[in-house]
Amino acid sequence: PLASMGDSETLAAFLQFAKDSYPADKTAVVFWNHGGGSVSGAAFDELYDYDSLTLDEMYAAFSQVWEPSLEAGQQPLELVGFDTCLMATVDVAGTFAGTAHYLVASEEVEPANGWDYTGWLGALAADPAMDGAALGEVICDAYYAGCQAVGTHSNATLSLTDLTRTGPLLEAYEAFGAEALAAACEDPGFFSRFARVAAQSEN
Repeated sequence: PLASMGDSETLAAFLQFAKDSYPADKTAVVFWNHGGGSVSGAAFDELYDYDSLTLDEMYAAFSQVWEPSLEAGQQPLELVGFDTCLMATVDVAGTFAGTAHYLVASEEVEPANGWDYTGWLGALAADPAMDGAALGEVICDAYYAGCQAVGTHSNATLSLTDLTRTGPLLEAYEAFGAEALAAACEDPGFFSRFARVAAQSEN
């Protein structure tokens, strides 16, 4: 039956079905649709008022199926990937740091051709034992080659991030947020000035 792709329970049910029906030593989960980054998440369902999966909803769904762990090598998934726009952010990395070893996502808007599934799935079929690092590299390389083939490579971005190494970055990010909030409490004009500086920075 129809179900909203922007509903956390829909995602959790799919993840549980996949885990139960197709058990594997190594698991990757790939999102395909539109992405809105840290603010809007991904998977906008046009049949349900463009409801999307926020990062909180993604975390809740994945946590229903797999127990997150920040211990090195204890993440239940090898890789989480986003064949969507704008999802290579520190917030997305923080959301999946305990769930997956690697993240593949684009910092920029993805061109319409998206990932080259023939390229990376063919490589995975040829070497099904590859880990998340190898798979992520193949995804990135195949994507860029696909973009070159159709002439959309000039603005293409796709990164492979080792989420087990993001701890210090995430801690600094949280500390920065706390300091910004404290500054705003002392000076109500702080965020206005901050926004002006952010608007002048390269996106």
